[in-house]
Order: sequence, then structure tokens, then C-alpha cells
Amino acid sequence: MPIQSEHDPRLKRSLKTRHISMLALGGVIGAGLFVGSSAVIASTGPGAFLTYAITGIIVALVMRMLGEMAAAHPTKGSFVDYARMAFGRPAGYMTGWLYWYFWVIVVGFEAVVGGQIINGWFPDIPVWVIALGLMISMTLLNMMSVHSFGEAEYWFAGVKVAAIVVFLLVAGAYVFHLWPNSTATFDNLTQHGGFTDAQGEVLRGIEIVEFACGAPQLLKTDFTDQVSTNIDNWTLRQPLGVVTGITPFNFPVMVPMWMFPVALATGNTFVLKPSPLDPSPSLFIAELLKQAGLPDGVFNVVQGDKDAVNALIEHPDVQAVSFVGSTPIANHIYETGARHGKRVQALGGAKNHLVVMPDADIDQVVDALISAAYGSAGERCMAISVAVFVGDDTTEKVMPKLIERTRELKVP
Repeated sequence: MPIQSEHDPRLKRSLKTRHISMLALGGVIGAGLFVGSSAVIASTGPGAFLTYAITGIIVALVMRMLGEMAAAHPTKGSFVDYARMAFGRPAGYMTGWLYWYFWVIVVGFEAVVGGQIINGWFPDIPVWVIALGLMISMTLLNMMSVHSFGEAEYWFAGVKVAAIVVFLLVAGAYVFHLWPNSTATFDNLTQHGGFTDAQGEVLRGIEIVEFACGAPQLLKTDFTDQVSTNIDNWTLRQPLGVVTGITPFNFPVMVPMWMFPVALATGNTFVLKPSPLDPSPSLFIAELLKQAGLPDGVFNVVQGDKDAVNALIEHPDVQAVSFVGSTPIANHIYETGARHGKRVQALGGAKNHLVVMPDADIDQVVDALISAAYGSAGERCMAISVAVFVGDDTTEKVMPKLIERTRELKVP
């Protein structure tokens, strides 16, 4: 069998520079960023922008590192060669196969996303059929000719790049009021569940920690001499043992800190079951407590759904349960916990009332109503569901401004 060497005249470059450049851009953008970024931002809030920025910086630094390595040690292989040169053949072997595994996952994911897009145009064709067809067609195209594959990928990547550019231009025009009838603002970065709420909940949680630090004074017992003939009276406060807190998604730091600082300060061990929608803050709190020297097993985090909740409120070692969340779940936890002999504090569906006095600053009242009623989409216990206007003309002063501000809101 004839063997071709790298200097064989029959070998030639099939991919042009424009193919390689666009393949690189398309690979960096990917279907995940191209399609999924809006869903990520909608579900996680403005913090997603920071995540994308940090990830972009890391990618840029890695690419710069690879560029410098390629300039210092040119090679005809891929970046896997640099892992092999730096750390040995096992590292190169593992890097190569991990890269292969990464593309197996990514290609499958992008095929599914492409299937979902095309399914919007042809809803009668199942997504899996479209995804499978895309993968088979691109594989056959690659087997037929590298140049054909590069040309097809060039145009596919070009569509993604063009769409991103158009989106940035339209979104920029809308945000900076260059688009007709645009009312967009940057308020979502600081209001309605943005960074301001996050900073506020941490500060309020720290206030509870400071209060719990005064627990030794509060735990002092009382003694009364001769409350009756030859009878003295005293109180004795003792820990319950294992207590648990079940907390909601909207304030993953503040609500747990309503519970565990006081529980720990009074001598109990605490099991936190946070919302599965935002599990990371609870783990970070546990890490901070460990760094502060809290012994293992005193503060514990259990992730999970309703099965984890039921296991906690039914467990014989758990002596007390504290819950914040919706009213139906609060009823279930109270009933189940009480049936199993627990002390239960179940705060469900809490809302506030606002009383507006005749001499109140109307602009501040409207700001408070908008923030409390619509912040976090109203899904928080500080929300105001009822406003009581005191005075003959207070309603007439507030309502026009409140209606005007409400019409400016953008509710996703």
C-alpha cells in the first residue's frame, strides 16, 4: 500500500484562511451561547453578564497562552502536543481524549438546538429526527471533502456571527433609545432582584449574626426566691438538638441567616435545605463557617427536592423545623411536622401592608410601592399587596403617578 508523507506532492491544503477563521469564531460562539444565553439571563438575572465576562477573559487568556506556546515551540500537531511536552505522554493522551469527548457532547447538543430551531419552521418533524439528519449530513459532507465541509461550516458560522452582530446592534439601539418608542433602561442591573437586592440581603443576614452574638446575655436564666411558701422558681434554657431550616429561592442568603445563627448560638446543630433553584449560596455559607472554625457536623447542607424535605420533617432526630415559602407547602410542612412531634415555624405566603399618611412624600411612596409590589416579580415576603391611603385626597395624589410608573414597567 503506498504511504503518503507530509512532503508528498499529492497532499495539499483544502481549507483556506477564511474557513479556519470562521470555524474558530463559530466554535467560540457555539449554539449554547447563540441560542441559550437569553434563557440563562432570564433565569439567573444580571449576574449572568458577569459570568459571561469572566468566562470570556479566561478564554482570551488561554488562547493567548496557546499562541505564545505555538510561537515559542512550533509544532504541526494540535494543542494536545503542548500538554504532552509539558507534562508527559499520559497528559497528552488524556487531553486528546477529553477534547474528543468534549466535542462528542457539544456536537450532539448543537444538533439538538439546531433541531429545535428548524422544528419551529417545520413542527410536524420531530426534533430528534432533524438533529439526527443534521449530524448525518455534516458527517457525510466531511467524509466527501474537507473543502466542502469547511465551506459549509464557513457559511453556518457566518450566519451565527451575523445574527449576533445584528442582535447587538438592535439591542444597543433599543437600550440607548435610538430605536423608535424605546423605553429600555439599565434598572434590571440594580432593581427587581438585581445586585442591590443581593447586597441588601447579605447585610440583613449579617445583622442577625450580630444579634446572635449577643445570645449569651439573652440565655441567662431567671430566679425568683419564695414565689410561695418554701417554693423557689427558676427557668432553664436548653438546646433542642438537631433543627432544620427549609428556605426559598428568592433570598438564598438572608432567609437561612434568619435561622441558623440563632440556632447555633443557642447550642443546636443545624441542617439547611435550600431551594434547588439556587444551591450555591448555601454551600458558600458552609465553607465560610468551616473557615471560621465551626466543627464538622454543626452546620450541614442537604440539597434536594420534596423528598429531602419530607425526609427531614419526618426524621426522629430532627426536633424543630423552620420554613419560609408558599402557603400550600407551609401547610404541608406544618401538618407533617406536627404529626411527627416537631416544633414547627412555617411562614407561608407572607405579604406586607403599606399605610400612606397624608403628609407622606408622594414620590418616595410611589418608589416604595413599585419596588415592593413588582420587585422580584412580587415573589418575596417583603412584597406589598395592600396599600391603605389615609386622608381625603391621598389616593388622588398617589394613583396617577403610580399608574404612570406601572405602565413603564417591562414584565418578562
